[in-house]
Amino acid sequence: MRFGHLKYLILHIVALSFVPLAYGNEFGMQFDQYHYIDDDDLVNEHRSIFLPDLWKFQAGDDYDWAAPEFDDSSWEMVSTLLGPNQLPLIDWNGIGWFRLKLDVDESLVGVPLAMDIAVQNGASEIYINGKLMYTYGVVSADSSEEIAYQDRIPRSLVFNQSGIHVISVRFSNHQAHQFVKAGYNAGFRYLIVDLDHQISGVLKNMRTGTIHQFLFSGVLFVFTIIHILLFLFYPKLKQNLYFALFTVSFGILNYLNYEVYFSNSGLTVLAIIEMQLLLVILTMLFFLLFSYSLYYNKIPGQYWGFTIVFMVLGIVISSREGIWYERILVFVVLLFILEILRILVVAATKKRKGALVFSVGLILFMTSEIYAASVNLEYIDSVFQGSSDLASITGIIVLLITMSVSLSRSFAETNLRLESKLKEVQELSQNAIDQERQNKKREIERLLLQADNERKTNELEEARKLQLSMLPTNIPGNGRVQISARIRTASEVGGDYYDFVESGNGDLTVVIGDATGHGVKAGIIVATVKSYFKTFAGNLGLIELLRLMSEGLKNMNLRMIYMTITLLRISKDEIRIVGAGMPPCIYYDSETGEVVQILSKGMPLGSKPDYPYQEISKKVKRGDMLVMFSDGIMEAFDANRTQLGIDALSEVLKAHGTLGPDVVLDHMENLVSKWIGNQDLEDDYTVLALKFYE
Repeated sequence: MRFGHLKYLILHIVALSFVPLAYGNEFGMQFDQYHYIDDDDLVNEHRSIFLPDLWKFQAGDDYDWAAPEFDDSSWEMVSTLLGPNQLPLIDWNGIGWFRLKLDVDESLVGVPLAMDIAVQNGASEIYINGKLMYTYGVVSADSSEEIAYQDRIPRSLVFNQSGIHVISVRFSNHQAHQFVKAGYNAGFRYLIVDLDHQISGVLKNMRTGTIHQFLFSGVLFVFTIIHILLFLFYPKLKQNLYFALFTVSFGILNYLNYEVYFSNSGLTVLAIIEMQLLLVILTMLFFLLFSYSLYYNKIPGQYWGFTIVFMVLGIVISSREGIWYERILVFVVLLFILEILRILVVAATKKRKGALVFSVGLILFMTSEIYAASVNLEYIDSVFQGSSDLASITGIIVLLITMSVSLSRSFAETNLRLESKLKEVQELSQNAIDQERQNKKREIERLLLQADNERKTNELEEARKLQLSMLPTNIPGNGRVQISARIRTASEVGGDYYDFVESGNGDLTVVIGDATGHGVKAGIIVATVKSYFKTFAGNLGLIELLRLMSEGLKNMNLRMIYMTITLLRISKDEIRIVGAGMPPCIYYDSETGEVVQILSKGMPLGSKPDYPYQEISKKVKRGDMLVMFSDGIMEAFDANRTQLGIDALSEVLKAHGTLGPDVVLDHMENLVSKWIGNQDLEDDYTVLALKFYE
């Protein structure tokens, strides 16, 4: 993934996601069309298997269409991208179904893969062999209920056997006309990629993008602040103001380019692009204004002519249809470049000071940008990985430096002319001057720190949403057991997780865990464990399931990837527990009224998959209660830095074990609130209470 700059005004709407699959061709039917894939397809730079654009399509909405045995022979073949040239030709009323049949070679069986949702501008439900695997947004036949969504959370895909697999997608996009009007695709495109390669790529792109976004935009904003201060210092030299207006508009434009990548909504991307179009016009006008101010005694009349032309063209572009706006935009940019070149030629002819330096900077900038654009558009091959980004950034920095040098030269000449007047300034105390400089420096540092804090706050909020999205929306309940769950997030979001899977024989498997790290890293760990749990919990024993999860995390080859976890399986009058580094469970005996600790020792997931985990079984009676929790609740600190401890929680369970699980958890949370007082919670905590009735 490459991040754009000024030349990339119209960016693709990209979302990365991963989907688990562990279902084979068990329905025994014949397929008339299918797409064959094997491990040879992964032998490329991106470790990707490109799925075909043409899928079977049927407008409307019917959940029977997800069944693998459904006869789709009468459906038409349609590109899933739903581009401007195709969408008007099909019966699209905002919702429809797509189907693709894959013939999976045995070389891909058991290989850790992922489904990469490279493009999705609506909402989707993905079914594999008739089973709903993942939902992106809210799919609805009602436009008011639809929520478009895209994310970059990895979700694993594992083929347990070769043969035919059917992918069915329920897809809705009631705003498709907006995308078509803008010249974009309204649908989706899927790829199958190597899991480890994809996770590493997502993490690298997010880190690199964030660094580039704030580093490069920060440099531009520093230029802005410096030259605003210079303008305030001497308002008559308006070149500083014009240069500051150029750098601030350019900085915002660059910032929004990266926001296109980080956005989780195609409609938001379209809105950002509308803002970028206006910023492009403003950036070019401010650049012209600065150039005129360097080499003209006053702003010439043609500038206002350019302003009117550019604004009219901007209005035309904002009301664009199809790809015509791109041609208009090219015309605007070309007109701008020709005028800049004319200004430089006139300045060089009249031997204006600074014209040579400015010209060299502009030529180097245009050369680097043409090279970067050619590489990213695959017109030429890259000299080395990342060379396009480096060339683009270098060209812009060189241009800024030459512009600043030209401005500094003009500023220096003005200072020489005003030397006689500066005698009054020399009467000021040197200490006062130093203090003023320090104040300005601290103000710049404060603004940069404020921007960084805002970024970190936004990242924490996104991480919080990611953490909560991994949790189940419904808690299973039946006549045998009643379950209550509570999760509380700290100021620094961690990786607490719980979930449930009901087997066909009536067994209920419960998981509670705590991932290492915070934010996106913890979300990746939780997403991976959730995929394994949802896929295999109903079919494997607890120890086997635990080792499979541990092996999956270890194979991700990421440093310090661990997760403590406890698995619980409820079978009639018996429970079985296997732990991997989690605190003990506490158990209330309804006959004796006593509370005991149940501890199954084991290494965390991702550390040692072949560890001899211990499975503990226990008979349960009507009225008994089991409480499972992460270490965040027992390690809560009071004002004296004393931990709450497991004994205090056991006392709460002993006192209220005869009551319902909700009441017990209410008392435990009240205890935690009183214990920490006015202090912030330092770590997330999750508590599950299960009361048995049979």
